[in-house]
Amino acid sequence: MRVTKRELWNDRYPWVWCVTASVKEGWMPESFVEVKGEQGMALRDYNAIELTVAIGDTLTIIDEASGWYWVQSARREYGWVPLECVAVDLM
Repeated sequence: MRVTKRELWNDRYPWVWCVTASVKEGWMPESFVEVKGEQGMALRDYNAIELTVAIGDTLTIIDEASGWYWVQSARREYGWVPLECVAVDLM
């Protein structure tokens, strides 16, 4: 894939804009991509779905990357949610 931009999320998490051969494009955490100049190779599978949540929703945290949680909702929907939108219950 081509890597065309690099930006920081919340002034500390590096993200890169990637364009695949099939012309899919979007932001990926830089830690998921091996970058060499303008070329990149995905180091793991990645899905850029952002999940819409509401106050009081129960979420199961599956992964964390670059300021976001990959979660499953009680409705069995999956997606990324910014860390600052989730209150973690450590029970």
